[in-house]
Amino acid sequence: MTEPLTSELPESTLAVLLRQFAHDLKGHLGTTGLWFYLLETAASDEDRARGVQGLRDTFATLDRAATDLADAGRSLSGPGVPAFDAVDLEAIVSAVAKAAGSAAHGRGIMLDIDLPPRPWPGVHGHHESLTRAFERLFFGAVAHASNGARVEIQVVVDREFIRVRVPTASDTPGPIPSLRERLAQIVTGARESGLALPLARETLQQHGGELVPLSDTLLEARIPVRAN
Repeated sequence: MTEPLTSELPESTLAVLLRQFAHDLKGHLGTTGLWFYLLETAASDEDRARGVQGLRDTFATLDRAATDLADAGRSLSGPGVPAFDAVDLEAIVSAVAKAAGSAAHGRGIMLDIDLPPRPWPGVHGHHESLTRAFERLFFGAVAHASNGARVEIQVVVDREFIRVRVPTASDTPGPIPSLRERLAQIVTGARESGLALPLARETLQQHGGELVPLSDTLLEARIPVRAN
């Protein structure tokens, strides 16, 4: 069980976490202001439609950032994981893959996902947390891909787990650190940033699963199969 935040983390580490999220939120808010300006100066219906879509995308990003902050607080403070219910993991994975594929389209990236046939085995969890965990993985894979590349995601179901295999950057060798370990790396200068994978790992562990590297360029997210 995770120990309380105040017994473990020095103030310098907590300050790093807060600065990280403040930096991200300022960037997203700046983008929102830009879209409002473009809407106000739009010269055509096409420009206005583009501005409205840009605002929707930016607000969705802000919502994800708020979820990240809540997940980080939950991970660092210990108990308090949301109540679990039966969730449709196939629907979650498919929806996130569609959103990531749309984001990839602008850079000519093709996101190709291989899904096993329905129905998938039952999974218990928290819908919002699992959705955000897979957003971190899928959007991260797109962000690290070259323009025009093909990003392949594979889902495998066995008796123990639903396994989602996602490519990752080649500079993430070895086990994925916990959020506390990553913050310590940032404080000591070993890393500049990068909270997405530790947060995804924390969420999967809260669900009884794990996030493990299969190679330097491939991660596997495991969610245990549970009886309905």
